[in-house]
Amino acid sequence: MEFVLNSIKYQISDMEVFVAYLLVDKYFEDSRYPVHFDFLDKYKKELTFEDLNEGAELISDMNPSFINPNFKIEQHLNGNFKISYHTISFKNIFMAEAIGVLIALNAMIELKPAVSLDDIKLEVDNFIETQRKKFISQ
Repeated sequence: MEFVLNSIKYQISDMEVFVAYLLVDKYFEDSRYPVHFDFLDKYKKELTFEDLNEGAELISDMNPSFINPNFKIEQHLNGNFKISYHTISFKNIFMAEAIGVLIALNAMIELKPAVSLDDIKLEVDNFIETQRKKFISQ
């Protein structure tokens, strides 16, 4: 999957996007918000390498759009990102976590009934913190 940001072309593998969707879906299982991706239902068990390959193909076929046109994404000099949407922003987002943050943020924005920007900010901040704690503990 490719996308252009501030005239810079980025590439991310479909498998990385698939894994990011899995992480977001798993996080929201225990949330009060009904974020769920139906296409992941068959991958609820322990994943195999074949599942990851199949999921990457699925992402390639779906070509999901998780970069909302209203997102403002800036790259810091250190390579990390600032992601903003209207009055909320998330700073110092690492490259490896950016796709998951974009997916979580976009999913929260698209919820019906709508969720306040303050609640979106709190939930996405919690998602980021949870993922960082998991990464650090491994």
